[in-house]
Amino acid sequence: RTHGATYLAGLDPHLTVANRFGLRGTPYTVVIGRDGRVVARIHGESALRRLPRILDPLVQSPAEAPSR
Repeated sequence: RTHGATYLAGLDPHLTVANRFGLRGTPYTVVIGRDGRVVARIHGESALRRLPRILDPLVQSPAEAPSR
């Protein structure tokens, strides 16, 4: 809220998920698309600046139906 984010964010205090994604330092941001694939990995504080360009197209595109 402090930075005006309107997307969900998860925290990983025990680094369980971070280790699976190859965490190389903090802050570290991983964007996962609706299909479960990694869309972006951002190291450092540039995430605040870069996330809108990454997330806006993702949230504006229609959700794809899961394949069966």
